[in-house]
Formats: sequence, C-alpha cells, structure tokens
Amino acid sequence: MEKIKVLVVGLGPIGQAVCKHIFTKDSLEIIGALDIYPELEGRDLGEVCGVNDKNVFVKSKASELPLAEAQVAVITTTSSFRNLVGHIRPFIENGISIVTTCEEASYPWVSFPDISKDLNYMLVSNNCSMLSTGVNPGFLMDYLPNVMSGISESVESVEVHRFQNALKRRLPFQMKIGSGLTEEDFQAKVKAGEIKHMGLKESAWIIAKGMKLKVSRIDELIQPILATQELKTENFNIEKAMVVGIDQTAIGLDSNGMIGVKLHFRASLVEPDDIDRIMISGKPNITTQIEGGVHGDGATIAIVVNSIAGVCEAKPGLKTVLDFAQIRYAN
Repeated sequence: MEKIKVLVVGLGPIGQAVCKHIFTKDSLEIIGALDIYPELEGRDLGEVCGVNDKNVFVKSKASELPLAEAQVAVITTTSSFRNLVGHIRPFIENGISIVTTCEEASYPWVSFPDISKDLNYMLVSNNCSMLSTGVNPGFLMDYLPNVMSGISESVESVEVHRFQNALKRRLPFQMKIGSGLTEEDFQAKVKAGEIKHMGLKESAWIIAKGMKLKVSRIDELIQPILATQELKTENFNIEKAMVVGIDQTAIGLDSNGMIGVKLHFRASLVEPDDIDRIMISGKPNITTQIEGGVHGDGATIAIVVNSIAGVCEAKPGLKTVLDFAQIRYAN
C-alpha cells in the first residue's frame, strides 16, 4: 500500500500529538515539518515529539519543505481564517490538500464570503481540497447532530450542550476561557475578541445549512462564570467573584425571531461534570448524551488524522464536514 505523504505545519501541543498519532499509521508518512520557532529549526521531528528520530528535520520556511512530493498538509497554527489564508498559498499552488484545525475555517462562507470564494477558486484551479475539522467545531456540535437527524421525519429545532470541567484540560485552555481574570478584564478581552470559544457560530451554520433550517442570522452571547468562593488550583489563586470560566451560546434565528439552532458551550474550573448532549425537536424527538463527555484534545487529534485520506480523495475545493458522507477511523 502506497502511503499518503504528509506535511505537518505547527508543532505546538496539538501539532506534536498529531505527528505522534500519524507515526502509528501504516497508511501515512510525514515527509516534512514546519514551525516558526527558531529553537525547533533543524531538529529531528521525532526528537521534538519525544519519540525515536524520524530523519525528518523541522524547517522554518514553506519553501524549504518537499512541496513537490507532498499530498496533504496538516495545519494547526491559527484559529483565524484570514491568518490561515495568508499562509497557505505555497501548499495550494503545489496541489497539496489541507486539513486544518482553524475553527473559523470550519464554515467560512457566511462570515468571509469573498475570501471563501477566492480560496475555493484557488483550490479548484490547483486540483486540491481543504477541510477544517476537530472535535468542536467539526464533530460534536455540528457533524454529529447532522448525522443523527438522518432518522428524523422532520426537524423543528436543534439544541446542543457541551459542558467541560476545565481542570482536566491544559493551561492554555484554562486561560482561553478567562480563568483568573476579573470580570472587567474578561469583558474587555471578549470585546477585543481575545476570549471566546472559537467556531461556535460556524457550528451553528453547519447545523442550519445541513438540515436546511430557516436560519437567517446567528447571535452569540458570551458571559463569565464567577467564583462563589476562593479557589486554589495548580495554576491559579482565584478570589471570590473572579472568573473561573466561560458560558457561551450561539442562537440561530429565522426572520420571525424563532429559534432553529441553539448551541451552549460552558467550561469552567468548577464545572461538576463533562457532558455532551444533543437534542433534536421534531418527529421523532431525539435526545442523546455522552456521559463523561469527549476529551477535546484527543478527539481533535484523532479526527484530524482520520480525515487525511478523505481529503485526498475529495473533489477539489473548500470543504466543510457536510461534504463528507462519513469521517471514520482509518489505520
């Protein structure tokens, strides 16, 4: 079996974990790696990832990668669609398809219509495709509800809840949800776009478009979760009324103000249980809940790697998870 030749762009915690997972796959081979941090340049990728040397050395420029040989680039560098598009031209021009964890790219057609149109044209012209995926957005709060609606005779509305105990997550996640901030600082960072769960609005559009619900706009609300008493964790000393997490909703409304989609994401240092719950109102009413929730990092790594083969086989263009009949485990 001929292996799919992969480039990995971005060697933070997720990028390194993606590499380690790819190393276990018989069907995939990493032939190049890219990261902007000077201390990683020239180091063996295996050594960077804490495994045996792989004879693949980290580069700092895309032009130094074996672009002519690669089929797919896995990119885990940014949440911003604009930033992503600004850095992927060398891969597309070499006909390299892309799998990325960029949340805003999971459904960019509404927020970035012109950029999306231009990017799609570039991908088609170079006979390659691009997919943004992960656990959320990319699966739990968008793809999975669409799959579950397959047994529905009719759907009136969809509601999805994802609640997470942030103490189980890495420090960057705890900081991303505002842990340890004052309420005033939290609100300022929300206003500046520095604190939010990225991709919630995109997930709502994926549900609305996938099920053809009559959603004309999506509103987001972001609120802090405040400590009711002092809290000391490994990373924070939090006083009463300081921020311990985030409560965020994305609500899809029709032209009459009726709710068609509601997504509720809540993560905090005091959240008692991890829960993923999907509720579809229609015929029949459907409720499913994953007790203990799904671990975000592990699931993201798995779905990114499991998507590589499908993106290689896909028709050229800018894709969403709606374009794939089934993203499944692949060895």
